[in-house]
Amino acid sequence: MGMGPITWACLLLTAHQAPAPPEYFINARGVKIGINTPAQRRANLKELVLLVSRDQGKVWTIGPQVPPSAKAFEYHAPEDGSYWFIVQEVDNDNQKNPPDPLRARPGQRLVIDTVKPDIQVTAERLSSGEIQARWSVNEKYPEESTLRVEYHTDAMRPDQWTPLPLQSSLQGDKRFFPPNTAREVTVRVRMKDKADNVGEGEGKVSLTGAGAAAGNSGGSGEGPFNVIPTMRAEQSSTPGQLASRQAVRPIDPTPQKLPTAGPPASMPPPEELNPTGRGPAVGTSGAPAPGGSDRSTLATGAPPETPNGALPPLKIVKNRDVKLDFEVAKVGPSGLGGADVYVTLNEGASWNKLPTEVPLNMAADAEAHGPGPVRGSVSVQLPNEKVIYGFIVAVKSKAGLARPAPKNGEPPQVRVELDATAPQAQLFEPTPDPNQPNSLILFWNAVDRNLATDAITLEWAERKEGPWNLIADKLPNTSATGTLPPRVSGSYLWQLSERMPSRVFLKLTVRDSAANVAEAKPDKPQLIDLSVPETRSVVVSPSAR
Repeated sequence: MGMGPITWACLLLTAHQAPAPPEYFINARGVKIGINTPAQRRANLKELVLLVSRDQGKVWTIGPQVPPSAKAFEYHAPEDGSYWFIVQEVDNDNQKNPPDPLRARPGQRLVIDTVKPDIQVTAERLSSGEIQARWSVNEKYPEESTLRVEYHTDAMRPDQWTPLPLQSSLQGDKRFFPPNTAREVTVRVRMKDKADNVGEGEGKVSLTGAGAAAGNSGGSGEGPFNVIPTMRAEQSSTPGQLASRQAVRPIDPTPQKLPTAGPPASMPPPEELNPTGRGPAVGTSGAPAPGGSDRSTLATGAPPETPNGALPPLKIVKNRDVKLDFEVAKVGPSGLGGADVYVTLNEGASWNKLPTEVPLNMAADAEAHGPGPVRGSVSVQLPNEKVIYGFIVAVKSKAGLARPAPKNGEPPQVRVELDATAPQAQLFEPTPDPNQPNSLILFWNAVDRNLATDAITLEWAERKEGPWNLIADKLPNTSATGTLPPRVSGSYLWQLSERMPSRVFLKLTVRDSAANVAEAKPDKPQLIDLSVPETRSVVVSPSAR
């Protein structure tokens, strides 16, 4: 097994200094834990000790011990499971910091999972001529958004698979009509878990007989992926450290969200598309690709690849009208005419050309001849959300010459997805932090297909209409307090300043990668002075009379 890097600073691991970190999932049992000890502290230290807990902090055992000059611990986990870590400093007087790990917060929480998802798939032919695929995924830490269902026929190239759009589900079924040229159909289901283990299952059905003999070659396996053991922040959705705290209740009963677009229209075939003044609508007979913001692959780290190369980054937009900018390195004597625009809905596995030539939008000097470059753009319209469109722009000379049409398997020049739907945002009642005075934990639930990495803004105001004061900005949709309760996707530890009102209005703002914005702004002020008076030294004194 490889090693996954984790790095922290020793000074951040003493008791009550910071909230517990989120859980990381990794599929390697060998872990290299980096150490960053300031040089001025090393002279006063004798050694550094890695303390390990396998029962969420109830019992701590001594792990590797290294000198203060060491750069890392190397820890080898005996089996899969949850591991918490604390770095304990031992100074030259044998004093330990932290002295008692039971009263300290973990410096790192790790879940080691080396088991791939177990995926079972069946496929059968129905009397209507459709293929019905059924699948079941058995996985302890599933990442449902990565589930991908696709099919292959004997008439396709071995590396050509057509994705099927669906709502991710660990158990589900999907019907589709295969091409008329197919004699055998193979359905493949793939998914990764939170530790980036990838499982795969296949089901086959023959179309040559009167009936359909369902086949199944399900099971776990990697498939053709470039899976790299990496550390990714995740949060659990089961009650844990917060069980003893006040229950988290929603401030408002339903999520607050901005108006959203209606359901996407069906994709017309190419011959039914007519260009408009704002740019031609895009459509092909291929199936749209399902999944998340980079849904063409389950691999992590590097961009996904087509048979002939890497795919470009995915651009998320909220407007249907899209400009595709281009640059022509050299313009011939005839100048530039229009452009042929090719579109793919399956990451370059197959291509279709828009039915009419697309006019160019060019700068004033675009007719210049010579070495160039000349910059310009073409405009297209994206019909549907939740579809990844890939484009190749073939600019034509006025003599009608252009680059050849792309071959099946050639990657697109640009990839774009329409997301005109605002996120869902829900804000919960604040909860006091039992470990820190004058501190509240703000909980929220933010859901979106393309949530931004810095999606969350929190604000407070004395009046409902404002003005609003910033609590925190550009927060990730993760926990700052450890394990989260159900229906909660993130939290923030709010240190209250002095002389704040006892009740304030709170506002949650959520952004996605396409710049869609949603707010949760309750109508009633929230009580933030949650301290309980503590009465001491009660004595009997004589009456004044």
